[in-house]
Amino acid sequence: MLYVSTSRKPTQQTRILAKWLARLLGGECENRGKRSVTEIAARMQEKGFKRAVFVYEKHGNPNSLNFLDVEGGWLYPEVLIGGFEVLKDEKQRVGVVASAEAKDAQGGKILEMTGFENRAGEGLKMVLSSKEISFNDESGKSVFFIRIKGFNEGVRVEG
Repeated sequence: MLYVSTSRKPTQQTRILAKWLARLLGGECENRGKRSVTEIAARMQEKGFKRAVFVYEKHGNPNSLNFLDVEGGWLYPEVLIGGFEVLKDEKQRVGVVASAEAKDAQGGKILEMTGFENRAGEGLKMVLSSKEISFNDESGKSVFFIRIKGFNEGVRVEG
C-alpha cells in the first residue's frame, strides 16, 4: 500500500493522477494543502503506511513522483512525468494491482521505491520501465499509464 499526496496547491490534473495512483495501488490519497512533509509523514505512519509518493507539479501539470520512506527518508531517483492517460471505458470497473513486473533496471528501481508486494487473487498488473508505468487488465490491455520523461538523482529541496 502506498500513501499518495500532492504538492501544496494541486491542479485538477494533479489531483486526478494522485487519486488514480491511490485507487490502483490500494492506498489512500490526501491533498497536502498547508501541511509540511513531516506532518504528512506523521499522518501516513498513524494510518499504518510505510511509503508515500508525492505528486509534484510544474506550470500546473504533474511533473514528478517523489517517494518517501518513513524510516529512510526520500528515495531516489525522482521520476519525471511526461504525462498520463486514463484508457478505461466509462462503465468499466477497475480493481487494484495484484502483480507487478519490471521491464528494465529503471522499472525495477521504481518498483522497489513503491514498496509494492504481489497480492493473491485477480487484479491489474503494473508494468514498469524507463519509458512508462502502465496498469493492465487481465487481457493485457492498458487501463491507465504514466509516461516517464526521465529521472533526477539530485537532492529534493522542500519548500
